[in-house]
This record gives sequence, C-alpha cells and structure tokens, in this order.
Amino acid sequence: MAKVFDYIALAFILLIASFTLSAMLFDNLILALVVSSAFSLSVIVFLKFISKGRYKYSPQLLATEFCIQGNEYVAKLLVSVLKNGKIENSSNVIYLKNCLVVSLFKFGTISSQDVANVSKIAKERAVFKVFALGYGIDRKAYQVANFVGINLKLVKINAIYRFLDKHGALPNLSKKKQKFSFSSLLEAIFSKSNLKYYLFSGAVLIATSFITPLKTYYIVSGSISLLLALFCLLFGNGNLHSQNVFKQLENAADFDCVSNDNSKKHEN
Repeated sequence: MAKVFDYIALAFILLIASFTLSAMLFDNLILALVVSSAFSLSVIVFLKFISKGRYKYSPQLLATEFCIQGNEYVAKLLVSVLKNGKIENSSNVIYLKNCLVVSLFKFGTISSQDVANVSKIAKERAVFKVFALGYGIDRKAYQVANFVGINLKLVKINAIYRFLDKHGALPNLSKKKQKFSFSSLLEAIFSKSNLKYYLFSGAVLIATSFITPLKTYYIVSGSISLLLALFCLLFGNGNLHSQNVFKQLENAADFDCVSNDNSKKHEN
C-alpha cells in the first residue's frame, strides 16, 4: 500500500511540474493538461517496467523476509554463499580480518542503541570498521558511532539483493498480492507526519501565485495543500479504525454483562 501511495504522489508531483511547463509552451490549457498527463503516466509506466526487469521480486520483500526470519538467518545466509568454512560468524555478526559485518534488520531504522551494542563487539575484536545491514540509520546513531570511535557504513537491501542474486542464493519468495484498501490509503494521506509537507507546499504554491501569470492555478493548488494539512491536523492523531475497535469492546462488555445477569437469574 505504501508503494502504491508513493506512485500516486510521484504522478501528482510530475503532473503539477509538467503542467506548469506545458502551460508556458501551449496557449490552450486543456492541451497543456493532456500533454502533462500523458508525460506523467509515461514516466510511471516506464519506472514500473524498469523495476520489473531488474528484479525477480522486490528487494523490499527480501528485507521483510529478513525482518521476519531474524538477523541470525541473514548472517548465516551470507556466509553460506561464500562457501568458506574459515569465515567466523556468531548470531548476527560476521567477523572479518579488518571489519565486522552486522545484520541489524528490523521494521525500522538502526538505532543508537544498536550501534552502542555493536561497538562493544568491535572493541573486543579490536576492529573499528563496521558494515551495518539494514533499512537505514538514525542520525543520532551516527553520532554514537563517532563518539565510540567506529567507522559505520550502511549496506542497504538493494546491494544485498544484488550480491545474493549474483551468487544464485536468493531465497525463493513469492510476492503476496495485497488488496487495495481505501481506508489504508486515507491513513497514509492524512498521517500527521505529512502535515509539514502540505503546509510547506501550500505556502510555496500560494506565494508563487504573486509572481506568475497562472495565478488561479497556483492559488487553487496551494489551497488544496493547505486543506490537506488541515485534515492531517484534525484526523491524523489517531487511527481511523479506533472507534470501531472501542465500539466492539463496549458491545462485547455489554453482552458479557447481560449474559452474566441472565445466568444469575436462571440460577435463582
């Protein structure tokens, strides 16, 4: 669902940018809209085609598998690819002569605490270069790495995917087809974390209306961004399904109370 939303957002951004340029080239705004829409759609289709050709399945699917199977699984998989019994590894760490390769995959970025734990192993081995495998690294984690004196390098999932594919060691995974959920899409659009982006884009678009002949276009687009920011502020704090959950809890509690009362009456 997140990837679908990314494609929708990219298409919208391309449409706005290309329409602005097309409006300068063509006097007819309808023609400019048609050209910009065709261009945006072509880019999205091209990107989709490229991604399908490069990978047997999405690298993100491999990352999800790593998060589920655990980091010990990742370390053993990488060592098994090299087919060298002399390479030492334990748990999620691969010990090399001048560095450590540490798998830190989880559903989130590598934290400062993760780096602190790795630094203890690095000091015991007297090595100061660490290759961390994961989604990403928090900014504070790099600060901790500098503080404890280790050279931290991030290795992302795409590089791991290419390495395993090169050696014919990719796990046999099949992509699970996800059903489109309109409520999940709304959750992603109106997340409070998007508030600052909508505010910034709305302010810039409305400010641009003062220096462009396409005044109405920029005012309308900016107002839409500000309206989305307002929705994020109002509805972005909680889960849209939370009320349904609490209603079910209340109904279950009421039903349980009624059942208990009826059973007591029958006993009497």
